[in-house]
Parts: sequence; C-alpha cells; structure tokens
Amino acid sequence: MTDVWTMTPDQATAKLAEMSSEYATASANNFTAPQPTVEQLAAEQAAAAEKRDADTVLDHLIAAGLSPEISEAGLEVQQYIEGKRSITPQLSAAVDAKIESWKRDPEWQKKLLGGDPEAARLLAIASAMRLAPVQEAKA
Repeated sequence: MTDVWTMTPDQATAKLAEMSSEYATASANNFTAPQPTVEQLAAEQAAAAEKRDADTVLDHLIAAGLSPEISEAGLEVQQYIEGKRSITPQLSAAVDAKIESWKRDPEWQKKLLGGDPEAARLLAIASAMRLAPVQEAKA
C-alpha cells in the first residue's frame, strides 16, 4: 500500500483513475442484475406468509392431536383448511353458533385457557371448519 502523503501527482492521478474504474465496474454490475418488480416482491411475500401460516396451523393441529399424517380427523381438518372439503350451510351455521356459545361459556373458556387438550382440539376443528368453503344452497 502506498502512502498518499508521499505520492507524486502522477501516482495520485493513476491511483484515482484505478479507483474510479473499479467503482464504475462495481456499479455497472449492480445495475445489470435483474431487479424484481413490485408485483414479484408482493407475490414472494404473500407466498412466504402463506407458508408461515400453514406451518403455524399445522403446528397447532399436531399439538391438538390432529396430525394429518396420524389421524383421519386431522386429515379432514387439513382438507377443510385447504378448501378441498366443503360444508353445508346448515353445518356452517351450527359451527358458528357453537363457537359463539363457547365465547359466552366461562367454564369452557377456563378449560381452553387452562390448556385442556380436548378444548383445544375442538376449537381447532371448529376453526378449520369455518375456513372451509360453504356449499351453495340448492334451489
């Protein structure tokens, strides 16, 4: 490394030209790389959020004893969440009514907040059914 205080004017000019050339090359390389569009970034972010949410739901199902790999009920719940299984309007209304009744039942809330596995399992099933597509009413 050369001491800048001892450089001649010609050496300083050559060093500045070299540094300028290196900077221009580095800058050109950065700008030639394809930059993602806003739409691509939004799609990537949405896909990552969906995967994170799916992983979180699966973790909750497994904790509630509803692993899709282990139990048939777990497989059904996963199908509701993924929209592969639909429910009737009557069943949808019944599920909504049951969840609303749980919200008003202090004993059930105490069980759920106390970590009761059956309460957690029932809430996981009901929540998954709320995500399922509702069949259209037949005329």
